[in-house]
Amino acid sequence: MARRVFDAAVDLLESTGLYCISTERILPITRDEIEAALARAPGSHLFGCGSETVEAVGRDIGDSRRPLVKGGPNGCPQTAEYFLPIMTSVAQEDVDGLHTGALQDVLGRPNKAHTPIEILACKKEALWTRQAAEDAGKPGLGIVGIMSGVTSEAQDAGDFPGGLRPTDPHLVVFLNELKMDYDLLNKVIHNKYLGNIVEACSCPLFGGYTGGAETTAIAAVAEAIGGFVVCDPANFVWYAQSLYSGTTTDRHTLWFATTSILALRSAGLPVLLDMYVGPAAGPCTEMICDEIAAQAIAQTAAGVTSLYGACGAKMKTTDYVTGMEARILREISEAAAGVGLEEANAMVLRLLDRYEQPIAENREPRGKSFPECYQLPELTPTDEYQHLWERKKEDLANVGLRFA
Repeated sequence: MARRVFDAAVDLLESTGLYCISTERILPITRDEIEAALARAPGSHLFGCGSETVEAVGRDIGDSRRPLVKGGPNGCPQTAEYFLPIMTSVAQEDVDGLHTGALQDVLGRPNKAHTPIEILACKKEALWTRQAAEDAGKPGLGIVGIMSGVTSEAQDAGDFPGGLRPTDPHLVVFLNELKMDYDLLNKVIHNKYLGNIVEACSCPLFGGYTGGAETTAIAAVAEAIGGFVVCDPANFVWYAQSLYSGTTTDRHTLWFATTSILALRSAGLPVLLDMYVGPAAGPCTEMICDEIAAQAIAQTAAGVTSLYGACGAKMKTTDYVTGMEARILREISEAAAGVGLEEANAMVLRLLDRYEQPIAENREPRGKSFPECYQLPELTPTDEYQHLWERKKEDLANVGLRFA
């Protein structure tokens, strides 16, 4: 089935191409271009620098190697007041990379697209994230960004001394669905000529124009292949989300996102495939642990290269992300390494039984904000949050995870 999804995605991309909204024209893509792009896509690459250099590899289905964790807000909204403490709380965890958030204000002024404030926000984002890595004693930690701007001009402004480096993954995000624009191409050219690592991305939506889980999986794989053709990236990352639940962890989204990974793996491709983790529940709740576990188990077993986050409260509530979610994601994904598909599926079904109804009824627990979860200025998680996670580890061990 996964291989049929891959074949259908190739057919879709070849017959449809990508639509450029800037020119209102279709960019046709031939099968030869698809095959050439996938053939030259790397099976590994290095990011970060110095002692924080990390190798990302194309994991296999059921691979015993753990996926990498790029922890952080994943573009979630953050205030200038808590941006640096939040990023530092993540950087001090055992993460392989640091994903930035989106600044909502700078110097007391709201961030607004197409203004000098947007440029400044992107520069501050890069500076403060680099400072967080240094404050955590990891100056070479790879940083994924930029998230505080929507224009290519603003996002490219994150590249400067003290900001993002060529060894940091630079995001280039496609539009929904199978669309692109000149901003995307501007970013590709900018990053290629600077020798930066390019990380292509798409945000496929279950319940949107692509319909159900099966057809959304086909579209998601087509978008990934299109990303390899247009961007020639080091890796591809999906922010797979449900239009109905607003999460990455409901049943249909888990299915189509995990199937998308399996589709490329079934074709024998060692390309680097990453995934965002965006639970519905907020920090310091039992439900967020179950949601992170369900997604991490499924996609670790499917052969994901890296998992991003995790970011609760549907990735849209300001300052509702902490370093603890990165810790939880890292420990769960490490425990899930080597688990086969059948065993992983059984565990995920048990976890879905716990949180599916609250998501469907829009009554997931809001949880607590960063200043409620961490002791400041010490930047240590509260006893409440740490004890909650220790209890949940015992509970998840009963589900089948084997923690070290």
